[in-house]
Amino acid sequence: MFKSSFFVQNRAKLREASKADVLVVVANGLLQRNGDGPFAFRQDSNFWYLCGIQVPDAILSIDGNGTSMLILPEQSPNEKIFGAPYDTRELQRMSGVDTVLVGEEGTKKLAAALASAQSIGMPAVPPAYSERYGMFMNPSARRINRFVRECNTSASRQDIRRLLSRARMIKQPEEIAAIRNAVQITNETLAEVHKKISKYKYEYEIEADVVAGFRRRGASGEAFGSIIASGHNTCHLHYQDNNAKLANNLVYLDVGAEYGHYAADITRTYILQPNKRIQAVVAAVEQVAAYAKSLAKPGVTIRQNERLVREQMGVVLLELGLITSNAPDQVSRYFPHGTSHYLGLDVHDVGDYDAPLAPGVVMTIEPGIYIADEGIGVRIEDDILITPKGYEQLS
Repeated sequence: MFKSSFFVQNRAKLREASKADVLVVVANGLLQRNGDGPFAFRQDSNFWYLCGIQVPDAILSIDGNGTSMLILPEQSPNEKIFGAPYDTRELQRMSGVDTVLVGEEGTKKLAAALASAQSIGMPAVPPAYSERYGMFMNPSARRINRFVRECNTSASRQDIRRLLSRARMIKQPEEIAAIRNAVQITNETLAEVHKKISKYKYEYEIEADVVAGFRRRGASGEAFGSIIASGHNTCHLHYQDNNAKLANNLVYLDVGAEYGHYAADITRTYILQPNKRIQAVVAAVEQVAAYAKSLAKPGVTIRQNERLVREQMGVVLLELGLITSNAPDQVSRYFPHGTSHYLGLDVHDVGDYDAPLAPGVVMTIEPGIYIADEGIGVRIEDDILITPKGYEQLS
């Protein structure tokens, strides 16, 4: 699906946008799962976007002339036995880079280029631990950042994350095709699960069928850990235990397949035992979702639309008797998250929320109402593509 020309073009756009003498982008490294076993490898999205290579701890460099070099870490004898030796010709063919080097040969050449540079462009290195997300960050970038500083302590540094975010925000035809496949796989799997929704007894039974449905239809797996929540669990936005017995009122599935490294992200709420209150809440969320979609078009920003959607959410919350005035703090009590996020290589993809939407943007529309006192949480999420005249709903 992705030819080398896709990655060559992405590198050329980055090279043109940055004035740094040398650009350096680092692959993710393997992370320990337990004992001597690593977690399944997932490549850094910026690195993959620029070269499409799945090798851990690799380094991509681009010089001022646009010449690209891929440096692979030296493999131990153990890695060659349990993994596979590099096929450098194939990696060069896939990525379209000018040179592929292994180990010290590559690092020496990169060190020489860095030593003579007056400016170096790299994505800013994340902290070892993110307080915001409550997780440890991949350490590979920090290790290479130390190497870059050792090579040149005086060069100015440019954070190229914004350049990459702006480039990745507008999806190219190959990317849209991959997202369409991910969404279609998710659509079909959800339809299959919905047909037998009354037969499930536990959340994990649904999760198992979702994952199996993705793989049977050609996905590499889940784009993120599936959320299968029923009863009071529906009020925990990122609940992922998926092990409770299904409550008799409702269940929602926030799931997405990954295809060709690109994500889908769809949420469906199913009423298991109809009652007027739950139906009223679902209808309210559907009303807000329809309104939010009507705002999606080129020229507006996600942040502008968010203000309008939250006002509309306040209207339906008043009708439900949940708030006494359409004030932001009251609305946030029952609608604590944003309506939209970008979608692509990451399920919460990079992008500028103050930049006008443009054709090629893929994003979500996902209003929700969560009433903890009543054990009712309803979220409906669709994936849309911005078109020249408005939007196309993919899910």
